Amino acid sequence: MCVGVPCKVLAVDTAGGPLPMATISLAGAEQQVCTAYLPELAVGDYVLVQNGFAMSVLSEAEALESIAAWQSLGVLGADGTAAESAAAVFPLLGHDPAVAGTPATSAKESR
Repeated sequence: MCVGVPCKVLAVDTAGGPLPMATISLAGAEQQVCTAYLPELAVGDYVLVQNGFAMSVLSEAEALESIAAWQSLGVLGADGTAAESAAAVFPLLGHDPAVAGTPATSAKESR
C-alpha cells in the first residue's frame, strides 16, 4: 500500500541535476523529493508525496483537508510542526533523514 503525504513546496531546484528535485516542508522539517512527474511545479504549491516522488499537485483546500486527516490520526501534531511527527512520517515518504545517502542528507553532503 502506498501512502501519500501532503507537503508544501519551498524551493524548486533549477541546477539541472540528473533528476529534477524540490525542497518540501513536512511538519516543520525540510526534505528533498524528486519532481520528474510534475514539470509544472512551482514554489508554494502543495504536492502529494509518495516514496520520495512528488506525484500530484493538490489545491490548498485538498492539502489542508489531508493534513487535518493526518492530525486526526495522531501522525501529525495539532500545530503540524512537531519534530517527532516529521520523524514518524519521513519513512512514509521513502526517506530516512538520519541515514547518509538518502535524498535528505545527500543534498547537504554534496554542498
